[in-house]
Amino acid sequence: MKIKYNKSPIYNIILFVFITVAGLFEIVSFPILSDENLQYGIVFIFSVGLFLNAMINTRIRNITKTYSMYFYAFLIYLAVFIIVHCFYGAIHYDEGLKSLYAPAKFFGFFFLFVPLIYTIHINNGYEQLLRNIAVATLIIMAFKTLKAFAFNFAGINILNAIDSDTRYSRLRMGFPVFGPLVFMYFIDKILNTKINKRKYYLYLAIIAYFLFYLIYINMTRMNIIGYILTLAVMILFRKRPKNKQIVIVVAVAFAATVLLTSNIFENFVATFSETDAELGVSTIARNNSNEYFKQFPKQNLFLGMGFLSVDTPIREALFSGAEGVFHLDDLGIKNMYYHYGITGIILAVLVLGRMLYIAIYIIFFSECKNKLLITGITVFITFTQPSLCIFDGQRMTSLILYWAIFEYEYAHNKRIKQKFDIKNILSRRRNISEQQQPKAELN
Repeated sequence: MKIKYNKSPIYNIILFVFITVAGLFEIVSFPILSDENLQYGIVFIFSVGLFLNAMINTRIRNITKTYSMYFYAFLIYLAVFIIVHCFYGAIHYDEGLKSLYAPAKFFGFFFLFVPLIYTIHINNGYEQLLRNIAVATLIIMAFKTLKAFAFNFAGINILNAIDSDTRYSRLRMGFPVFGPLVFMYFIDKILNTKINKRKYYLYLAIIAYFLFYLIYINMTRMNIIGYILTLAVMILFRKRPKNKQIVIVVAVAFAATVLLTSNIFENFVATFSETDAELGVSTIARNNSNEYFKQFPKQNLFLGMGFLSVDTPIREALFSGAEGVFHLDDLGIKNMYYHYGITGIILAVLVLGRMLYIAIYIIFFSECKNKLLITGITVFITFTQPSLCIFDGQRMTSLILYWAIFEYEYAHNKRIKQKFDIKNILSRRRNISEQQQPKAELN
């Protein structure tokens, strides 16, 4: 596999943004691009710049209009949300509006939606974009795996620019931000497309590598649940003859039974314990964080904690508590309520509710050829939200890509259905006309 070149400047800028956010430049300690805060600044600048270009360019605006009408309505709410929270932060925490640029810019990532949907349209889909993201993701994972092996087996710490911590005496690192999508991309390739044997075994090996990385290097419980369930659902939902489907269901059920009765599953469940001080330490810490952050919506139901500048000491004190042990990013989608109050919940519902509506239409009421990928994305987002908020930091860029894929498939399949309906209407009229013509001749 290799990165495919595309002549479109907009496409290449978007790909550069995605690769930057995924962390490719952090590995090589590339100047400027390896700094996380500067990365977010670059994403924000390119997002707004490409959006304004799309609004000025009549051709781009007309093309994206089909996909973006709901997004434009959402943009009104987003603008109000950002403005209100900026002023609240400035007044409540006595901060200058300029310093609130940092927390506000994350939501500015949404502006990338319009140029992204345009790029997907002119390339007749997102295959090339996902393929290039997949290559970058695998490169990042390979370097992280090398770092883990060097530490775990030789006690050597290499590639210091890569963030890591330790768990169970092993080095622990996160997935690249587009890891889940790349995982689903390769599953879809195996289950849903005609490929030769070489590619089949290559993609199968990549999926196995993802599962190894998930358990040995990532070691995040909610990711384990999300990845395994997504894989199982995509296998079960793949269309096949009934006799083969029965065999697959029995095989999955057998594998699930073996897993559920094993010591591995018992130990995994124990990590959710609130009484086991050793295995359940993460759950206990998460529950303590939950109790701590509940106070903020009580103080301001509509705005929660609001925007806080990353450079202010009060932010660290509020986000971590007096003892510095609480973590807002451990609380999943509840983060949106604790951090932004009811306005945050409304924003989450506007995005995820729209995506759920599209997913239901595509999965149950359309003949979309990429139905399996949409199913996988829906399952993964649904089952990881209790702990991994899709609106957090880097995950926001993956959310925008998910949403653009959903909107493209929705509009694309609606157009196909409309063309099919028109053909049926014309065909019926032609048949009626042909039937009436002999009668007219007889008269």
